[in-house]
Amino acid sequence: MANYKLDEEEQEILEAFESGDLQPIVNAKEQIKKHQEYAAASFKKDQRINIRITNKFGLCV
Repeated sequence: MANYKLDEEEQEILEAFESGDLQPIVNAKEQIKKHQEYAAASFKKDQRINIRITNKFGLCV
């Protein structure tokens, strides 16, 4: 195995994997699909808002 420089979080994950502490996710395909739907919904633009601000100092933008 090649030597990779891991940060602290990556090292913790690797150690948990190697020690067998990680458990498989129950219904992994369903979990993946659910989170894909969450991600798609977060990019959906279904409403418009307007914001008005005062140009107090006479600056043009």
